[in-house]
Amino acid sequence: MSQGTESSNLSPSASLYLVLRNMTHKVLRKITVSNLTLLVLIIGVLIALYEAQTIKRELQLNLTEVRPFVMLKPAYNDLSKTPINIGFEVANTSPTPGRLIYLSVTDWFNGHNLGTLHSAQRDVLYNSEAPVQFGFTTLDPNLSEKFHNGTSTTYYLGACAVYEPLSEGDPRRWEVYTLYLIKPTASAAILKGGDETEVSQGIKTCDSSAVFGVIAN
Repeated sequence: MSQGTESSNLSPSASLYLVLRNMTHKVLRKITVSNLTLLVLIIGVLIALYEAQTIKRELQLNLTEVRPFVMLKPAYNDLSKTPINIGFEVANTSPTPGRLIYLSVTDWFNGHNLGTLHSAQRDVLYNSEAPVQFGFTTLDPNLSEKFHNGTSTTYYLGACAVYEPLSEGDPRRWEVYTLYLIKPTASAAILKGGDETEVSQGIKTCDSSAVFGVIAN
């Protein structure tokens, strides 16, 4: 009995199986040793590329986790007493050391800018050490009196900082800014807003006087 006659008497699924089997045999007969070698090489290259991409993603993930985190927080004496001394504490909350590139502090009394202080002394920040204190100023006696007596008085304190990892091989850099509202009747400063962005190495300064306009309004 011929193959054609045998196929005609089979079910459609059996016929399909015979066709695929014959096609597979033909393909296998055409594959030479060199083709097999080439196929193995191609598969090897694809696996290597996949592993390289996986390692790259893991390294990027590690970089995002292993970094300093700088926090800017107001510090002041007893607000019920005169004179009032107010400034900022700069702390690194990460085990990874960081270096300050620039620091700026501005205060506003009833919306009026009282002035801005800047520093580029490049302090090294370790989370195991005490925070760096900066920008401490004594509030004018007349303003201190208004601050104590006026329930509608608003005193804002804003700061920004540019910092980087201490490691020389890490090119990353960040800018962080924050704004606090300080009230004579409040036991602690009120965080009004803040943010952090990664910046290029060309960014070496920041301007805290712009923080009030960005957050408070």
